[in-house]
Amino acid sequence: MGDISQKHQIRGMLRLAAQTWVARMVTAILNFGTVIVLSRGLGAPDRGVCAFYAVVIAIALVFSDMAGGATMAWLMKTMSWKQLRIIGFSWSFIASGLVCGIIWLLGKASLNVVLILWLACVLNSGINLHTQILLGFRHLKAYNLLIVFPALGILVFIFPLFHAGFRSTNGYLIALVTSWGLSLLVGMVAVRHFAYEARPPMTYKQIITKAFSSGGVNQAGHIAGMLNNRLVFYLLPATALGVFSNSLSLAEAMLLVPGSIGQVYYSSMAGSAPSEARLAYFKKMQAVNFAILLFGYVVICILPASFYPWLFGPGFLQVKQMLLVLGAGAVFYGLYLLNSYYQSSNGRFVLNLLATCCGLVFNVLGS
Repeated sequence: MGDISQKHQIRGMLRLAAQTWVARMVTAILNFGTVIVLSRGLGAPDRGVCAFYAVVIAIALVFSDMAGGATMAWLMKTMSWKQLRIIGFSWSFIASGLVCGIIWLLGKASLNVVLILWLACVLNSGINLHTQILLGFRHLKAYNLLIVFPALGILVFIFPLFHAGFRSTNGYLIALVTSWGLSLLVGMVAVRHFAYEARPPMTYKQIITKAFSSGGVNQAGHIAGMLNNRLVFYLLPATALGVFSNSLSLAEAMLLVPGSIGQVYYSSMAGSAPSEARLAYFKKMQAVNFAILLFGYVVICILPASFYPWLFGPGFLQVKQMLLVLGAGAVFYGLYLLNSYYQSSNGRFVLNLLATCCGLVFNVLGS
């Protein structure tokens, strides 16, 4: 009976993971479509500027998520999601402002662009906050919808803006803010409809202490990973980032599989006691994850170098050369990524931090 129950549990989890993978794949295709539109419409230099904006927003999210963030599903087992949301919103406004302020002080963008980026960072943080709440309540259909909607909105809005004379990096920012603003409203409606308050309120001091302790450790790991993957965006001029950014986007598409399996596993198992049964079917899912990642890398190796200039336009011939290295790294990182979800479900966020810090040290020494 135990083996039958475990098989049903594995199949159910893989089915949900497949649904999440489809949502992530659709999102990736939409984001890839945006990359193509920007590459063809703006060219490699301005495409690199847009990539720089995206990195700024991603870094702001890393710091915003220190107030719970990706640990929300684990925190919601014992704390009020409403109180966690208030803390998350408040902190995201401060953290995003600090990140964008540093960008302005460094002279990386004008004041008008920085203010728009600040708004985009807050909106992005709010969307992520609501996806984590939905994940904590295991409403994966609403969670998947909220993943797809922002990417769809950017692609929908960017076409009329480009045709209306906003064929520039500013047009991209306007499309981004409009889409994310609407997506945040969708997230707020979804949470209001699906969520319920299952935990009694605690003092804000207690919640802030716990949210920042767990979220801080988790995000410290993300910061180390961000330095591993994104430091080059600050070392190279923005106009030289177009080719590298497109190569990295393709390599990171391989991580949809471990991300999908991991999200479902974390949503289902966060806060539950570790057991041999859990570890056994986690190992089986890791084997499936490795097989799919390896297949993805084989596809990268087979595609000719001439495919990428045909796809992105002139100036992107070196994508294949970069992608061979980045794709191999994505295979190993995908194995770590799924394992990090297992550790997070047990509340062992510090282990993920140690792993990424080791990777960062190795990366710095190797360079």
